[in-house]
Amino acid sequence: MQVSKLNTRIVIQKNETTIDEIGNHRSVWKDYFSCWAMVLSGSLSDTEDLEAGTIKDHEKLDFLVRDTKILAGLDSTQLRILHEGKIYNVYAIDPMGCKKKSLTFQCEKVRR
Repeated sequence: MQVSKLNTRIVIQKNETTIDEIGNHRSVWKDYFSCWAMVLSGSLSDTEDLEAGTIKDHEKLDFLVRDTKILAGLDSTQLRILHEGKIYNVYAIDPMGCKKKSLTFQCEKVRR
């Protein structure tokens, strides 16, 4: 992997449950890890589907990052990525083979 191609900054956030001062449980997103990543060129795909009479747009991106110990064993259901002011839900983490040099986060843009 050429490190020079990791040219965009992302923030990986993890969903955690916190308890406020009166004992209520709240689900909050906390910054977990920030790193340089590469948006894979062939992975940007825009798809549309018809749901309940409306057209919905689905933007998908893959982010390639260097593998580190802090990223080992993450659960994709509790992660999201912030990139250029947009939020992407992680639906899969691909370890890119068994060499443990890089990870690919397969994401879908959150609709607001």
